[in-house]
Amino acid sequence: MDRYNRQIITIGKKSQKKLENSFVTIVGVGALGSLCADLLTRSGVGKIKIIDYDTVNLDNLQRQHIYTEKDVGKYKVKVAKKYLEKVNSEVEIIDIKDAIDETNLDLLKSDLVLDCADNFEASYPVSDYCKKIPLVFGSAIRLEGYVFNQVPKGKTVRDIFNNAPTFERCKVVGVLNTITSLIASVQANEAIKILTGEKFEKNLLRFNLAKNEFMKIKV
Repeated sequence: MDRYNRQIITIGKKSQKKLENSFVTIVGVGALGSLCADLLTRSGVGKIKIIDYDTVNLDNLQRQHIYTEKDVGKYKVKVAKKYLEKVNSEVEIIDIKDAIDETNLDLLKSDLVLDCADNFEASYPVSDYCKKIPLVFGSAIRLEGYVFNQVPKGKTVRDIFNNAPTFERCKVVGVLNTITSLIASVQANEAIKILTGEKFEKNLLRFNLAKNEFMKIKV
């Protein structure tokens, strides 16, 4: 039985082949990035690069799916690589233990980038670099989150958020695992659409799980 048989019924063999020939970079393997990496690995994206500099903390386990208590203190990219390779040995996982900034943006070179850093200090340089590479941006805090597809010749993440700084952080105001899981799932889904040449979302998506609200904001 084919590993992807249920998926192929939905997207077709040609699209599955496109995924297998794709190279994706994920910036940050925290709450958003770890689930994006898991979903895209299970979907059969051929090569995935994960970039993060942080170690696993106990309070990460509330929302970061692929880590366990035994991983506390270990570098996330190292743990994630081992986990993902066990999930799907057909996918090449490249781990980079580093923080993305203006000095190393060439690490992003790939077919598509997922920005899961969840802070604008990292997101804006990524957005600037990805003017010729599709970028799927995600952000979540409390019970609210955003997803935006930045594509060549379109508005950038820096444009739509008007160069605003990061005002609030999850470690101060909190976040629930429901919203991070939702945002990451939407990011992965949009990435699959873009990689397979399907119609993807052009608007900024805003989710509020406290009020069960979903908005499409034209940008």
